[in-house]
Amino acid sequence: VVAVENLIADAQARNAPTYTPRDLSLTAALGQARVLIGMRRAGKTFACFQEMDRLIRSGVDRRRLLYLNLEDDRLGPTTPDLLGMVLETFYRMYPAARSDGAFLFLDEIQAVPQWPRFARRLLDTELVRLHVTGSSAKMLSTEVATEFRGRGLAVEVWPFSFAEYARHVGEQGVDATHPGAVERSRLEALFRRYLQTGGFPAVAGMDDRERVQTLQDYVELVVVRDTIERHRLTNITAVRAFMLALLQSTGRLFTVNKTYHDLRSRRIEVGKDLLHAVLAHASDAFLAFTIGRFSRSARARAVHPLKVYAVDPGLA
Repeated sequence: VVAVENLIADAQARNAPTYTPRDLSLTAALGQARVLIGMRRAGKTFACFQEMDRLIRSGVDRRRLLYLNLEDDRLGPTTPDLLGMVLETFYRMYPAARSDGAFLFLDEIQAVPQWPRFARRLLDTELVRLHVTGSSAKMLSTEVATEFRGRGLAVEVWPFSFAEYARHVGEQGVDATHPGAVERSRLEALFRRYLQTGGFPAVAGMDDRERVQTLQDYVELVVVRDTIERHRLTNITAVRAFMLALLQSTGRLFTVNKTYHDLRSRRIEVGKDLLHAVLAHASDAFLAFTIGRFSRSARARAVHPLKVYAVDPGLA
């Protein structure tokens, strides 16, 4: 309990870190949850800081706000009763939060077993607006709808868009409707840099070698944690080769059948069913997505190849 009190007091005393404003809304109604999902390192935690800063600037007493990273080792063992103990400790320290309504920001909530039961009870019995983030290895948008039974909305947090990237690196004018020749050249150069660097917040200021290594580490995390471990896949060689082929095909036509034959020609034993499953897992983990050709005919949509896109141009 003392450790929890110290963490809550530290969070109350800490100023919001410097962040780049994102073009998203996290405003939750009373008794509702906002569940931030997306690929790792896309900025879910800083989106929470942005919303907390907005609330404080709008006049909400900061003592009604609770932020807690549930992967903090100072919390000790993450048992199912941890969240209840944290909430009661918070209300004991700041009683007005219970009567006036609290804003809870619980980061990496998947670290606590049976967290959905706590969240549902909280929304049913307390005056709260709940914001949670979680790893895509544990949380999918379809699972959010099921777990919260209509009381939660999944908010997808993506890497920076071009406008957000420009804001992050201190450039202006990307919203100009009719830029002149000089401004257009500047924006085209900036956009070319964005396509190479990508929109993950942490890599914008890195040199090329560090950036490439960091982005490769991000992909490795998704492949291992969000795909192989989550779905208990055993053909690791085939999964890695397929994910690499997927990212290298960004913006191009892609078929599982062609990739299957390519892998077999390289003597990688794999079945088509596994490759179709891994393609779905890549989308669930926010790593890459496929888009079919538009047609009113279901048969035409089924037979035409798909186009695949990585979640971020830096990964491509």
